[in-house]
Amino acid sequence: MIREFDHRFGSYEYHSSRSNSMLPTPSVNMYSQASYIITPWYWVEKKEAILRGAAVPEGVKKAFRKGEGLNEIILVWLYGWYRQNGSTEKIEGCIRSFKELGYKKNKKEIESLALKLINEFPLTLEQVILLEEGLQLELDKKVEQVISLKCPTWLFGFRNVARSTDERTGIFTILPFSGVGHSMPLIHINDSKVIDSLLLISNFFLEQELTDMIINGRRAIPII
Repeated sequence: MIREFDHRFGSYEYHSSRSNSMLPTPSVNMYSQASYIITPWYWVEKKEAILRGAAVPEGVKKAFRKGEGLNEIILVWLYGWYRQNGSTEKIEGCIRSFKELGYKKNKKEIESLALKLINEFPLTLEQVILLEEGLQLELDKKVEQVISLKCPTWLFGFRNVARSTDERTGIFTILPFSGVGHSMPLIHINDSKVIDSLLLISNFFLEQELTDMIINGRRAIPII
């Protein structure tokens, strides 16, 4: 369904089975329509796809799914932000809230976990405000908003397996955020500025030569 620089290369729009792996390529007229969207074979729940793709702590995801323990993990996450930004009053408020909730970790353990979370999953001021509002009312809804904000709008991935009929042994592309299965491994990049350059290098220089070496039995060069 993808090709180099093309996330709309094939569609199941007119297929009722998967017996033929060769999907028709959209027409020029279809390509010219920015609103044209290809039809996948499998569908997944949008909410779950966003939850899996969002750059939020795993503890937040688990608590959000279960519907319990959300207050505690959000407080820890916010504690890390307050600690980084020197918000003494807010830190003391968190400690009081931990005691009220009967949170079992001591202050040292909380601080260690909080700094780990905030370093791995930074929060913007907008996201902090949403979470603070959620602790007062409708936490689930506010956390869902933050999860959506922390979800990437684009993905960078490649075909897991190249067919014998493919001209290339490696096919990379970017695509709008979607539910992606094992047949398209993703490469996660924190700095969006390098994606275009990496895509170009992957498709034209580095990746093609290396995968050709591996498939044709030539000596492969490791990538670091």
